[in-house]
Parts: sequence; structure tokens; C-alpha cells
Amino acid sequence: MGSSDGVYEGFVYRICTGEEWEAMQKSGSSFGREVDAASGYIHLSMLNQVGSTLEKFFMNFRKDLFLLQIDAKKLGDGLIYEAVDDTNVFPHFYGPSRSFSPLPLDAVVKSEQLVMSEGKFRCRTYFIMHGKIAQLPQSVIQSLSLQFQGRMSDGRLILDFLCESLNASYLSPFVESVGANFTNGVNFAMSGSSIIPTSDFFSLQNQVAHFGRFKRRSLDFFSEEDKDLLGNEEFENGLYLIDIGQNDLATAFGIHTYDEVVKRISALISEIENSMWVLYQQGARKFWVHNTGPLGCLPEILASRKYSASELDQYGCVVTVNKGARAFNDELLRLCNKLTREMKDAVIVYVDVHNIKYDLIANSSTYGFENAITACCGYGGGQYNFNYTTLCGVPGFEVCEKRSEHVNWDGFHYTEAANKFVATQILSTRYSSPQLALADVLLSSIAAPAPAPA
Repeated sequence: MGSSDGVYEGFVYRICTGEEWEAMQKSGSSFGREVDAASGYIHLSMLNQVGSTLEKFFMNFRKDLFLLQIDAKKLGDGLIYEAVDDTNVFPHFYGPSRSFSPLPLDAVVKSEQLVMSEGKFRCRTYFIMHGKIAQLPQSVIQSLSLQFQGRMSDGRLILDFLCESLNASYLSPFVESVGANFTNGVNFAMSGSSIIPTSDFFSLQNQVAHFGRFKRRSLDFFSEEDKDLLGNEEFENGLYLIDIGQNDLATAFGIHTYDEVVKRISALISEIENSMWVLYQQGARKFWVHNTGPLGCLPEILASRKYSASELDQYGCVVTVNKGARAFNDELLRLCNKLTREMKDAVIVYVDVHNIKYDLIANSSTYGFENAITACCGYGGGQYNFNYTTLCGVPGFEVCEKRSEHVNWDGFHYTEAANKFVATQILSTRYSSPQLALADVLLSSIAAPAPAPA
């Protein structure tokens, strides 16, 4: 478990650029960046300050970043803890003579490259989200390769398994600044994304806008020598996967009645329709659309208040919330059928992920799962192991021992084992309308897209 305060562990932390870290290793010390020289000391952080520092100063940083763990004892009297405002005390390194001094290399205990992925930073030991940082238990860290760390799961997502089924590499997130490879496509999704724009997360409209900019930039720089970008052929023949709506509905059910939520569904569907038309006008012809899952079975919903037995179904899920999710899915299916008629040269496959997930929860023991509605990574124990004040990743959280027997990972998202089950069912085509295989849609030949209107 990670400590809530780095100073009590005897460590402080430095966020540095790749160039600074390389220079430090060559010289044996580092003078920091211009901001350090102007201040007269080396800027450092305690562990619980790293997340907020990254989100405040480095979200749009386009250089390689490293997180250095530093032994506070080796900095001696030159390490001073100073209040920068009424609530924050930061460690500053002045050096032994209280003059601007280099940070000694031998004080660095560990360095890890920070990767920007899905709107958050990750590295091998830590994951950082919404200004919070925490360290997963070694048993979890050792079982994950770096490429899967930082995901909203204990491993691979449904999309990862779908890529594997096509023998394709995993998709790099659009916002990833280090090591991105867009040869096989790009992922515009972000944790917490919504259909309707909010102040905190990427909306569907924003994601589509980012796609437009990405496409223009890719075509501007595409060449046979550059293998990390996509050309016009890839954009025209690509598969456009849409999976969104859960966050909008979950948020709505937290503040509205069932009838009020249902009235909002038409606005959600309208946003999806507009976005699909924008993609269509930009050349998209193959759409793969997932409906939303049984939200009433998520620990975040179940733990939000005390539900009576009459409000729950036989599997412990909230009846009205699942009913609302199905109402959304019904409208989404109608939209897909409507657009199939209107987009004459397009292929649109609607996938009933809701029934796949509900079947998994209803028959969890049959499929090898023992805990269907309990979060594996969370706090509080009990039936749901979920507490909004101590989410998975916030100091104090705990991780279950048998992750492969849990359906839910953190109260919101599924475990790798559950994601694998869902992906397998998606690939079976039994839940698809029309009943087409993913590979067949991707590899199918369709008429060349008509030019977008001027």
C-alpha cells in the first residue's frame, strides 16, 4: 500500500524531463529547470502531491517525463519543508549552504517514466488520477506489463481483446505523449467520458473533433517512410467503434428520478446521431456500436444509497436503473437501424453488451466467478466494497486476492477476467445485429465513400 504522505516514508519526489534525467545521470547532479533557478531551490513534492502537481503543470507537456523517488535523508539539512499556501507544505532542496545547489544523483532511489494515457499519468509503480496518487500492491504490479498499467482495470480491456482477435497491436490513446504508435488505429476514449459535454471530461463531441484534427494531421504528414501514422486508405477502410453512455446515465440516476432520466435519453441519442454523421461525412463507413451495460449491477450505484429488497432483482441489481439502461439501448438500436437506412453505403453493427454482462452477473458461478457485484479494488468491505471517499487508487484502498474471480474491478469497471468473457461473447456474433463478425466487417469491401460536402 502507498503511504498518504511521502515524507513519513523518508522519500520526496521530483518530476523531471527526459533531458534533465539524462543530463543528471551524465553529470552526477542536476540543476533543474528555469523555474528552479528563478526560485533559488530545486522543486520537489511529497508522494501525495505528485498527482496534483502533474495535473496542474504537466497535463499539456509534450516531452518525456520521469518520476524520481529521492531519499530525503541523503539531502540532509538542505531539504526544507516550506508552506506555499494555507494548505500545502512542499519540500524544497536549497543545498547544504542554502544556496542554489544541484540535486545529488546518489540520492535518487528509483526513476520511472511517466506515460500520459486516457487522461491520466501512469508508470510501473504508481497510477495517478484526479490529483490522487497511489501504489498498487506488488502482487498486482508484478502481474501487469507496463502497457496495461494505468487502465481502469487490473489488466486488459474489452478493446484489447478485440484487437488481439484481429492479430492487431493495442491501440494507443490519442492523448498519449510517449511511445504512441497509430499504425493500427487510435483510441479517443477517456475515463469518465460522457455523451453530453461536461466541464471535467472529454465529451463525445470533443472526441469526434479530436478525430478530425488527428485525421488532418495524419494525412498532412503521412508518407511511406512514416509507419506510425495512418493514410487515407486506412481511414476509409477503418472500423469506428462507439461505446459511450454509461457515465451519462449513472450520473443522471444519481440526481434524477427514473422518469426524468428517460426524458433525457432522446438528447443523448441525438448527440450520438450527430457524431456518427460527422464521422460519416469524414469518410467513416464501418461502425461498430456497443450498447450500455446493466448499470444497476455496479457497486457505485448499489452503494450510493440503501435500497430496499423490492428495489433489487434476484441478482442484487437495482431494477429501475437497469430498466433505464435498457430504455437507452432500445433507442440506440432504433438509431442504428435508422442510420443503416439513411447511410446507404455504410455498415452499422449494433452489439448487445448489456445482455452479455447481465448474463455474466446472473450466472457468474457457472462462468467461474464468485463475486458479481463486489468491487475487487476498493474500501469498506461488505457486500460492495465501495466507498466514494476511498476509491481504488486513493490511499487506504485494498485489492482482493483472487482478482480472476471478481466481475467488477473498482466499482465502475470490470476486471480483466470479466472483460475477456465479454469480448469472447462479442466475437461470437450471437449478440450482434446484423449478425456479422468483427473481422468480416473490418475486412469487408464497401463502396468508396462519397466526397464530404464542401
